[in-house]
Amino acid sequence: MKISEIFYSLQGEGRSIGVPTIFVRFGCCNLVCNFCDSKYAFVGEEKTEEQVLQKIYSYLPCKKICFTGGEPLFQRDSLKALIERLLPLGYVIEIETNGSIAPPKSLIENNNIFWNVSPKLSNSGNDLKDSLVPEVLKSFNQASNTIFKFVIGSEEDFKEVKD
Repeated sequence: MKISEIFYSLQGEGRSIGVPTIFVRFGCCNLVCNFCDSKYAFVGEEKTEEQVLQKIYSYLPCKKICFTGGEPLFQRDSLKALIERLLPLGYVIEIETNGSIAPPKSLIENNNIFWNVSPKLSNSGNDLKDSLVPEVLKSFNQASNTIFKFVIGSEEDFKEVKD
């Protein structure tokens, strides 16, 4: 799998703000947003599942993980495999996604996985047919453990979110 970085810090946004967290930043993304704050994650270093897990375990006793990107669901099989190994060990999982790639059904139905979905509006510079995929967004909306967040820079962005 392509991994950009793995590090330990405090969560800076969402429902877990201020919580010590292990961040696993996946490389690669299916969108290119003009306001992206992690373009360096467009590439990643090839890592085995075991290498990623060993780095995560090195941050014990922390058991809070945020999978971010890039776009974690761009490598959804690798993400799913990691989560299936970590959940039985008591890890709390949070996934930050742009909401344009459907998650595996088993992950969306798992109440121990928290989703931070940030759909990209027209202000992102992406074609809306690629960044706003209604059937995928509806799948996240069905999970009780999902929050949505938007990058808003103008009154028109508010209108787009409402629509």
